Amino acid sequence: MGADEKLQDNDDRMRFIKWYEKSIHDARSIAKAFGGKALKGTAKQKEWAEKIRASKIDGMSAEDAELVCDPSGLLTHAHFWIEHRDKDRRVIAEFERNRRKLLQEAQALKAAGNAEGYEKVTALYSEKLEKWGFSDEPRGLYKRRRR
Repeated sequence: MGADEKLQDNDDRMRFIKWYEKSIHDARSIAKAFGGKALKGTAKQKEWAEKIRASKIDGMSAEDAELVCDPSGLLTHAHFWIEHRDKDRRVIAEFERNRRKLLQEAQALKAAGNAEGYEKVTALYSEKLEKWGFSDEPRGLYKRRRR
């Protein structure tokens, strides 16, 4: 390989790196427009998950996009987006909408002193989260599923 070929390879590599960094930045910018923050996870997970999240947000209503990008919500970990990359964007938004509704209902029942109703709703809430791979383990809300 001659010097000109090496130079061309380096130029191609640099163009690719710039394009790749821009694509990650663009994906983060889409989420940021709806209030989202950078996802949690390893560098590789975040790179991949940011693109997945951006592609899901792309077809959502602004309301749904804000819902799934909310930094105070549960969808802040890269692993969630990778694990559920094949799910339809509407299903993901509906999950978050229903989760919040159940949480509000549980809080209202607790405030009203309705222990039985609170227990039923929290059991349903926990079941829903478990189906989506979440856990109430102290080290984090999200757990890996064994394949």
